[in-house]
Amino acid sequence: MADDLRRQLREVEQALMALDGVIAVRREYVALRERVGWCERDLAGLEALVDAAEKLRSQRDGLETRIACRGV
Repeated sequence: MADDLRRQLREVEQALMALDGVIAVRREYVALRERVGWCERDLAGLEALVDAAEKLRSQRDGLETRIACRGV
């Protein structure tokens, strides 16, 4: 069980790191689009990515708490 939780935590952390990279690139893209002509769809896409990252952070925090509570 403990190994499974640690594996899940590693997977969530890897996904979060990748998503944070995508968000950084998307922020740059949105900033560029804002300078040359704004598009609401671009902002909506960025917000969806940020929401997904928040969900992953919450999942990561929950896994860390479960691991800590079990003293694993």
